[in-house]
Amino acid sequence: MRRHRVATLLVVLAPLALFVPPLLTRTPYLTVFDLSVWGNDWLRLSGCIGRWEFPCENNGISKFPTAYLFDSYYVSAMRARGLEPAWALGLLNTMFLALPVLLVVFVRGVRASLPLSLIYILAILLTAVPPFYVFGTVEVQSGVVIGLCISSLVLMQENLGRLHATVLSLLLFITSLLLPLYKDTNAIVLFVGLAITGIQAWRAKRYDSKEPDPRIIRWRRSARLLLTGLCAALAISFTYNFVKGGSVLPLAYLDEAAQTSPRPAKILEFLAATYFSPNGGVIAFWGFALWATVRLLPEFGFEVSRAGACVALAVASIYSVILSCWWAPFGWDAWGDRLMVPAMLATVICLTTTARKQGLGPQEPLRRQETRESRSRRRRLARMIWDDATIVIVLVSFHFTVVSYYSDKRALWMASLFGGPRCAQMGRDLGPGEASMGLGFWRSDSYYACARERFIHVPVYIANQPRP
Repeated sequence: MRRHRVATLLVVLAPLALFVPPLLTRTPYLTVFDLSVWGNDWLRLSGCIGRWEFPCENNGISKFPTAYLFDSYYVSAMRARGLEPAWALGLLNTMFLALPVLLVVFVRGVRASLPLSLIYILAILLTAVPPFYVFGTVEVQSGVVIGLCISSLVLMQENLGRLHATVLSLLLFITSLLLPLYKDTNAIVLFVGLAITGIQAWRAKRYDSKEPDPRIIRWRRSARLLLTGLCAALAISFTYNFVKGGSVLPLAYLDEAAQTSPRPAKILEFLAATYFSPNGGVIAFWGFALWATVRLLPEFGFEVSRAGACVALAVASIYSVILSCWWAPFGWDAWGDRLMVPAMLATVICLTTTARKQGLGPQEPLRRQETRESRSRRRRLARMIWDDATIVIVLVSFHFTVVSYYSDKRALWMASLFGGPRCAQMGRDLGPGEASMGLGFWRSDSYYACARERFIHVPVYIANQPRP
């Protein structure tokens, strides 16, 4: 048993030794494309308020949601203290990524939280998030908030002590308040999580008791907190939209969606690419991390919470369908699927924070052995196919992760965006095409040809250029 634990620990430490050194020795990719658009929103809004000019639509405030305004204030404050915006945002994102560890420590205790925290940190390192998305993007913050929200929602359905229930209630309210501020459609995440936990509560309800079922009581308490936070968030968002645009609705996004929404056939193509694209689809980007999380939990005496897994996977699935209706499902300027980073990061967080101690009875191993021996040939074949598919997924995702850490990041980024002839042609068409077609350019054959070329692009290692 001791040897098994040592072997497991070595398996965990090996990826750490592989992926931590590049983070410390190589310059991370500083994504400043979106940051250059919303980075000065706070200064522009404060100037508008100081001059009492409403609405502020002519003052250059970006279309981004309210949370970006808070980040803009933070970036402006840190810039005044001499810290570059990208590095300031990197520091903030790193602090956000540490929050799930604090939740695990609070819920499970310090001793039990050590393996769960290690698994969570390992899962994050097994993705392209650290080398590409910690600096310059807000998707990391959104993913952590989603993860904490659905995790607290799931944990509140368990029979916890009063202190745990109180803190989780506060966390649920805060995260439900913050969640729609990062993206208006995140409100759907709240309803999906609430619906799944509600179904689980009603299915587990005790019908032979005359007293109110505690599961239903806990779910109703969660619903009240969540809906209260959501209403407050919508009020904040509506106010911000009105101040900067003269309407409570996000008119810029609505207008863009109306002019760029893809046809149904393209939506299906975008949805397939979201999961199966070798150029950073969900399987390539997150497959290794999810496999490691599910595989390592039992090695440390934990098991995946069925409730947590159902909520997390339902949220990620709905998220992917919604994003496939957007004109750029991977994000226009991105390494991999940038828009799925929040949902998939939340999935990793939820799987680790809601994991439970294994509670197998003394007869369970025997029953499992009998079940394995009685499997039919068809089930054994299905299991073999599943195991082979898992190996392929892990190898593809491992390749994507290694390339993300060790390649020349700017060259890798540009090769994924404009490395093929169709995307090069779209780049030449972009100026005159968008000038004449407006947003309709993003429904043109030129753009769709480039999008398909990006979907099938296979990233390869690109040697780092020597520093001047």
